Amino acid sequence: MQKILTLTSSDGLKFTIDSKSAERSGLLRGLIQDYSEDTDIPVPDIRGEVLKKVIDWLVHWKDEEPKAIPKPLPSADLKDVTEQWNVEFIEATDLPTNYDIINAANYMDIKSLLELSCSRVASLMKNKTVEQIRELFNIPIDMTEEEQLKMEEEYRQEKLKKQEEKRIEEENKQKLENLNLSNNN
Repeated sequence: MQKILTLTSSDGLKFTIDSKSAERSGLLRGLIQDYSEDTDIPVPDIRGEVLKKVIDWLVHWKDEEPKAIPKPLPSADLKDVTEQWNVEFIEATDLPTNYDIINAANYMDIKSLLELSCSRVASLMKNKTVEQIRELFNIPIDMTEEEQLKMEEEYRQEKLKKQEEKRIEEENKQKLENLNLSNNN
């Protein structure tokens, strides 16, 4: 028999959810099994705004498992890797709320929601330069100008070394072909 549970967030907001939907969460499933008479469940580590989103997701997916999201992401467009409902759900959140959903899904043991919310972050990073990622996530450059110049010089030297190795390899290949041609004649 399904029962209605009341989840209370860290900021005191109360939300109801049916037990079938709640059992998509490993944490809630365990609590329901261990405390079958209790219908009030505190969720002290999750704010109300985030808990509401998590509940919306649980209710939507109570009867089926969303398709697995491939790793690594083959595309920066989430539409290519998950259902339209999931795309609209996760893209309707700002980045800080997305991070909170990651933490909530991890805490509540909801693997598919954790994968979805992490995939959103990964999709934002896909095909971006280091500078673009730093800007997107407000990551400061933690090197001095001198360290940065040294790193860029090391990178430039490594690139030149690889180019020289490739040139020598091509040159040797050409010499070998010429030698084979002259031996065949």
